Amino acid sequence: MTSLPQIFAETFGFTIEEAIKKSLEKGWRIRGDELLKLHTVGDKNVYFKGRGVDKKAFHIAEVLFDPSFWIHFGKAEGWGLDEPNKMWLHYQHRFIDAIAEDYQKGKIT
Repeated sequence: MTSLPQIFAETFGFTIEEAIKKSLEKGWRIRGDELLKLHTVGDKNVYFKGRGVDKKAFHIAEVLFDPSFWIHFGKAEGWGLDEPNKMWLHYQHRFIDAIAEDYQKGKIT
């Protein structure tokens, strides 16, 4: 079986952990929470530390389907981010297409 972090790594050439760190450095906050440091990433959950928070878990899909994550990740990668261009949206859809393809092949359920 294939996990979302594996699909991400195969699609973009580096880990979701690296992408999250880059997005955090560019100002991304999941659901507006000031969770300033990535703690760990698993196949299903992402854990953050922040102000007054020891550890807070989010399902990995909350990160990978958050447009704000992709916008900040795009800033880190230097993608064209002007409104008409929306390159971050192109890359988010590329990831979603990779998930759909693996699902059709029976790699994920």
